[in-house]
Formats: sequence, structure tokens, C-alpha cells
Amino acid sequence: MSDEMLFDFQAVFAKMEYKMIKKRMRQGKVAGAKKGMWTNGSPPYPYIYNRATKQIEVDADKLKIYREIVDKYILGMSTLEIAINLNRRCIAPPYVGKRNKYGWSHVTVHRLLINEIHLGYIIYGKSRNHRGTPQLVDKEDWIKVKGEHEPVKTEEEHEQILARIAQNAIIPRKCRVGTLPLSGLLYCSKCGRRMQFKRRETKNGSYWTAMCVYAYPDGTKCDQVGRKLDDAFYKALYQKITKIDEQTLELVDEINEQYQELQALCEMKQKELAQTEQAIENLFELYEDGKIPKQRLSDRIAGHEKTKAELEAEIEKCKTALASQVNLVTVEMVKRRIDEFKNLWLNATDPSDQNSAFRLLIERIVYDRKDDGLRLDVLYK
Repeated sequence: MSDEMLFDFQAVFAKMEYKMIKKRMRQGKVAGAKKGMWTNGSPPYPYIYNRATKQIEVDADKLKIYREIVDKYILGMSTLEIAINLNRRCIAPPYVGKRNKYGWSHVTVHRLLINEIHLGYIIYGKSRNHRGTPQLVDKEDWIKVKGEHEPVKTEEEHEQILARIAQNAIIPRKCRVGTLPLSGLLYCSKCGRRMQFKRRETKNGSYWTAMCVYAYPDGTKCDQVGRKLDDAFYKALYQKITKIDEQTLELVDEINEQYQELQALCEMKQKELAQTEQAIENLFELYEDGKIPKQRLSDRIAGHEKTKAELEAEIEKCKTALASQVNLVTVEMVKRRIDEFKNLWLNATDPSDQNSAFRLLIERIVYDRKDDGLRLDVLYK
């Protein structure tokens, strides 16, 4: 049996053994969960995992913070206000590092409030992998049993929390896409967040305003000034979009020139790589003919291999940069899209149609209002 065939057999057996280990680990987790044992990795705040007893236990210091969160929410404080309060007091969040580099957030507080682990349950099997793709599992198929850990909130408190969340429920952002002409397109220049829209009622009727409501982790609100979305606003935006100024033309030409230069550089590096590979082949031929000694071959090959590795890395960078500009915009493309936009805008019958017209042409609109007026920077697709 050849070494290659032996390696193939070993790889097959190793894969079978790996699958068997995974299956046994999964079965062990399921069996442990059914017995009320913790098998889900890191437990939620304020619990910690005791490796000696293989159970989760309550951290006394974290419990004080958790109880404060529950009590304040039930008494009427919002999840955002609770998160801001915790950040101002420099309370460590449940997770640190990349998972939570900004401290507490309203999402973190919300997840803690609705977690049923705090009621004393062990829940396993909320999701599963199907051919490498994570999938959510229906709630009735979860494993949910009373655990051996101490509950930190009551059923009554949990019901109060869920009732208040249901009362404060808002329409998800994805469901609101396209309901207004600028839905999902207007961004604040100061904080970089998406602008929101609010309907205002007056004696003369109602109107929409664009405003930034983002609050930083320390509670400071973005100081961007909102504006009424009236006919004058949309007229100015229409003129801004449909008029290609000299600066836009120069930018498009500059991007095209950069793309061509990058393409030429990539071709040059590929030629140098081909020459280097040919040089390596020539050295081996010289060695086989006895024209150069082994030591000299090794030294020269090492130098060429280093050059080859550097060229391959540079070519990969060039290809990545070229791939990012595969949908390169030309002046002709911008003009054609503007004509299509004009046609869609004139034939739009509702705000959703107007939003579709904007999305045909625009990636985003950056909004900035100052004392001297309003500035809108349009980023084309």
C-alpha cells in the first residue's frame, strides 16, 4: 500500500471518529439538559459556572445589579435608560472584548430581562446546524426543564416584564422599509447612524420630520438638528440627485484612473511572477546538467522563492482591490440611472414607489444641518 493511499484511509477514519465524538458530545449535552444540568457554555448574567460541581451559581455582586435592572424596568425605566445608568457608573457588562466593546446597551438589558434561565429553567436546543447553516428551532421542540440552580426572579416579575415589552412593542425596522421616500437611506453625518422619521400633528395638518435620536453609551445624545420633510426639501434633493456636478465627474474619472493603474500593476506583477517561476525551472535544469553545485542551487532557489512569495502576496492584494471595484461606476452609467430615476419618480404614485426610485440610484444620503443651512451628500451606487 502506498503512502498516499494510507493517508487517504487515515483521513477517512479520522473523519468518522470526529463525527462520532461530536455525536456523543451532543447526546451527553441533551442527557445533561434533561437532568437539569447546565450544558450551554457560559451562563447568563448574574450566574457563573462552577467547574467543581458542574453547576451554575449566583454571583452575589452581579445579583445586586441584575435585581436593580429588573426592579427599575418594572417601575417604568426603559432599557436604554438602564443601560446608560450602568455605563455612567462604570458597571462591567456581561461580556467584554469584541463581543461588547461599548459597554451596556438596551439590547443587552432586554435579553437579560426576557431570559427564562433566571426563572430556574434549563433550556437547550434553541438552534441547530444543518449542513453548516445555523437554524432556529420551534419553541415547542426545545428541551426545557427545571434546573438545579437558584432562580433570581419570580414568575410574576417575568409576566410583568413580558407585558410591558408587549405594550411598548414597535414595528420592526425591516417592516418599515419603503414606507417613506427616504426610508433606510438618510444617515446622520455626526454619529453615522440612520436617521429616523416622526409624524407631527398641527392645526393645519400633519407632516414628517427627519431626526437623529441616537444616544451614545454614556447617555449623550447626538446634537444633529432635524428638519421638516416638506416639498421644498424634496425639490432640493431631486435637483441635487439629478444634477451631476463637476466634482462628481472628477471623482468618477479619478476612480476609473485608479482602477486602470491597479489593473496595470497587477499585470506587471503577474509577469514578474512568471519570470521568477521560469528562473527557478532554469536553475533546476542547470543543476541536472551538472553546471551548478547543490549549495549554490539551494541559495539561489531560496532567494527566488522569497521573491515569488512576495509577488504572490502583492498579486492577491491587487486582485482583492480589483474585486472590490468590480461594479465600477462610469459617467455613462450614472447618467443612464438618473434618466431611469426621473422616469420612476415622475410615475410614482405613493411613498413606496418614490423610495424604490431613490434606491435605484442611491446608496445613502448623508444629512448635516448647521446654522448656515442644510447639506446633503449623495452617495451613488
